[in-house]
Amino acid sequence: DYTTVGGSSGSAGLNLVMPFRINGTFTDNGSAIVLSTVQDETPKWRNGDGVWDINTSANWKTSATTTTTNYLEGGIGLTDSVIFDDTSTGTSPITVTLSSTVSPVAITVAGTKDYIITGSGTIAGTAAIAKSGAAALTLATANTFSGGVQLTEGTLNVNHASALGSGTVTLAAGTVLNNTSGAAINAAPAVASVWNGSFSFTGSNDLTLGGAVTMTAAPTVTVNAGTLAVGSIAGPGFGLTKEGAGTLVIGAGTFNGSTSVNAGTLRAGTAAAFNSTAAVTLIDVAGVNLDLNGFNQTIGTLGGGGSTGGNVLLGGGILTTSSSGTIGALSGAGGLVKNGTTTFTIAGDTTGYTGTTTINGGVLDVGNAGNFLGTSGVLTMANGAVVQGSGTITRTVGTGNAIVSGSGGFAARGGQLDVDLDNPATAGASFFDFNGSGNAFGGGLVLGSTTANNLVRVLSSLGLNNNGGTRTVTVPVGAGGDSAELAGPVTQGGAIFSPSGLVKNGGGLLTLSAANTYLGSTTVNEGSLSLAATGQLTFKPTTNGNANKVFDATPDTITPALNPVALNGAFVIDLNTTAVATGNSWTLVDLASVNAAFGASFSVVGFDDSDLDNVWNKVDASGHTWSFSEGTGALTVVPSAYFLWITGTFANGTVAPAQLGQAADPDGDGVSNLLEYAIAGLDPTVPNGMPGTFAGNLLSYSKRLPLDATLSYKIEESVDLGVTPWTEVPAGIDYVNDGTTISYDLPTTLPRNFIRLNVTTTP
Repeated sequence: DYTTVGGSSGSAGLNLVMPFRINGTFTDNGSAIVLSTVQDETPKWRNGDGVWDINTSANWKTSATTTTTNYLEGGIGLTDSVIFDDTSTGTSPITVTLSSTVSPVAITVAGTKDYIITGSGTIAGTAAIAKSGAAALTLATANTFSGGVQLTEGTLNVNHASALGSGTVTLAAGTVLNNTSGAAINAAPAVASVWNGSFSFTGSNDLTLGGAVTMTAAPTVTVNAGTLAVGSIAGPGFGLTKEGAGTLVIGAGTFNGSTSVNAGTLRAGTAAAFNSTAAVTLIDVAGVNLDLNGFNQTIGTLGGGGSTGGNVLLGGGILTTSSSGTIGALSGAGGLVKNGTTTFTIAGDTTGYTGTTTINGGVLDVGNAGNFLGTSGVLTMANGAVVQGSGTITRTVGTGNAIVSGSGGFAARGGQLDVDLDNPATAGASFFDFNGSGNAFGGGLVLGSTTANNLVRVLSSLGLNNNGGTRTVTVPVGAGGDSAELAGPVTQGGAIFSPSGLVKNGGGLLTLSAANTYLGSTTVNEGSLSLAATGQLTFKPTTNGNANKVFDATPDTITPALNPVALNGAFVIDLNTTAVATGNSWTLVDLASVNAAFGASFSVVGFDDSDLDNVWNKVDASGHTWSFSEGTGALTVVPSAYFLWITGTFANGTVAPAQLGQAADPDGDGVSNLLEYAIAGLDPTVPNGMPGTFAGNLLSYSKRLPLDATLSYKIEESVDLGVTPWTEVPAGIDYVNDGTTISYDLPTTLPRNFIRLNVTTTP
């Protein structure tokens, strides 16, 4: 400070040196010289359309004095900042053509007039662009500036891949992004952005910024059309809402707030685009999509969709979720992995879904299940997982194309569900194989759920392969629907006896309506079992007391009626290897453990109950009499008289098992076992000479007593030893065939005939 100025000229001798583009004046008030006026002379664009160059074109004016000027750029401290605002005389939009590389200190765009910066030039250096006001700024040059763009108001049109330089774009609430270049733009380099509030993307053309996003608020991003793509998104504690009919593509998400898609499509730009612990909420409006875009995604909570919208597009990616929510349609290749014990619902169409479905627990409700597995989808279940829906799940595949495996099953909700999975490539193959290779339910089949409300029918066959494990069918008690039907045959598919046969668990009703040929027991541990009028159960008794049966392995001794079994179909009893002996019996229905009721349509194939006493009888080809009693649930046998004789002990011991047949001749005397049995006194272990007696012309045989009513005795004659058929000799006084003897007094007249004794048996 100077308190005095010498001389007579006052301040005239002072030389005022001001900073670049700053004007000032001295005022001498008699007692002091004061710097009285300071003016910022930052150049503003003054014309309409024009060229922006360096130190040449006078398209600028100073801010304070509005003096025409050039844009100046030079040494240290001698480079302009510039302003584009409403003071320009041009009409909006104003096109500023860059003809060279400029490096202003800063660029300010404000007001209501639109500016377009285009041309062959470049904005370089460390400049930042501050955009305010309602107007639009279009950047259409290849820029390298590093200061970024601060968009606090209005619209920013990004019309060149390098328009935004290498800095960060900061978007305030209410601002607008767009690409009006006429073609899609992919920023190079990728441009980071800061989202300070909700903004919109008009989407005249697609725009890919590609850089990381930092959220400082919970923005709503409205993509009205086209596609806006960004990189990874961070912002702990903040969520993201997608609006507009267009598509927003996001990279890896580390923000832990929820994501909502209220319109259009939210698309993954990389794996893990959606935070695995955060919620993604869709809405049931047409056009609302979550697009995995071929990337695998894990989403903790996903829902909000319905029959109209809220769809998931896989595009080859795999969606993993433990959600209990609802989505709309599911489409594309890739897959769905459902974890957890809850119910996840697909309410929309699955016609376009061809992926692999893995259900590690709980229920996958697919609504209308008509095309759920598509033409190539593989379904894997575990931990009792269930596919639930209505309609018909139909698949036909060839050998090796396993489509169902694991431990789980199906349930009906919203209508009856039919499951028809066929394998015509292998004749007679069961499409559901317990513990088989492919199409296998290693831990059992579940038919129903706690939310099921209708009948589920399995039309495919089930094979009980004999290689370990449990062959369990569980029918839970549902919400008004606790019934299931095995309408396809249950087959053995393994050794003679499956270790556990078919085990029925769960409090619901299981109906068997096909001709089942499995040979293990049918165990009813819980709930009810019904053999429909069209159904069959097959039994194969062996040694005394050993047979597969219908029973409860852990019966409730107080209230056995808790396990009702309705038997309205047929029993098929295979007696080919059944041990025959007096007193042998086999329990086929354990009435002590199940409450069995035999219906009016019940029958035993090949047996007869014409006297309607509820005891079914059969005499087999060997003369054994078999009986199955509905009152006891047991099969019994009365061996034939021949069987009791031939299995006895004779002079030379017993007859070998292979020689027990009626046509056999164990002693080699030319007399069959049947004849030795039919004629009194013969021994099948001792060779006999001529059986019977022949004295004079009388041929006579003594019949075995007591008389076996199954035997038929005849004396027959032939002129040529049977070349022409043997015929019984004529009745008369010469032919005796009574209860003890058969004899014939041969005639002495011609012609001479051959005579034989013929004994047959009829069961």
